[in-house]
Amino acid sequence: MDEANALLLVESLVNGIADSAIRMHYSTALTKVKAVLKTGRKEKLETLPQHFKLTIPQNLNFNSEYLSIIQHAIAEKHLIIMP
Repeated sequence: MDEANALLLVESLVNGIADSAIRMHYSTALTKVKAVLKTGRKEKLETLPQHFKLTIPQNLNFNSEYLSIIQHAIAEKHLIIMP
């Protein structure tokens, strides 16, 4: 349960700084974790976001789509040449 709580807590951060591909993968992973939780634990997890809020400063703009490309290159040990 602590792991699920940690994932849910970081969701706001991921949504604020990650590119759309990573946000989608993170959301899918979190959905899979929630799917295997028992109903009572899942309900407790769903109430957690009501008790905190993470705000990313507006001057930080993370709308780029390069993070997932870099992640894939690292995993596959590929070289990336950037202009």
